[in-house]
Amino acid sequence: MTNEIKTRQIQPDRTIGSLFPTRFLKPAQLIAWKVTSLIVTISRVVEEEVQPKPGQTEWKTVIYFKTKNGSEYPKGYLLSAKTDSESLASATKAELIQDLPGKQIKIHLAEYRGKSVLRIDARPVTSPAIAETRPELPEPTAEEEPPEPEVITDSPQGEEYGF
Repeated sequence: MTNEIKTRQIQPDRTIGSLFPTRFLKPAQLIAWKVTSLIVTISRVVEEEVQPKPGQTEWKTVIYFKTKNGSEYPKGYLLSAKTDSESLASATKAELIQDLPGKQIKIHLAEYRGKSVLRIDARPVTSPAIAETRPELPEPTAEEEPPEPEVITDSPQGEEYGF
């Protein structure tokens, strides 16, 4: 019996962020796409079970978006801060969840406690300040495909917050 350690090569062009995949949209993806914000069209809003800490589960709201070709992007936006829900209501003027599909919002990079996080801009997409730049959600690459549906350990806020 040998105590040989098994290893295998990692593709050299693989991103560091892909080492720990998540099913939610993260700041690193916007950074990799070389954008600081995205205009997205909401396709659906659901609640999903998340595991913020081992042995703890809770339900959190997740917003999914359409890609450029109209299909749904596989990674949703974990709505983890009250500020985001207030910004979502302000940006869309929606009062009910059923009013959100088809509405556009701007997601942008922000900073919280020294870490990059994603936030929803409270201004409607139709405002002149928002309409200046309109990068859209690209089609996912094979590296960005989400893991099989299961409870994933993700904190509800940032790396601490779940984005």
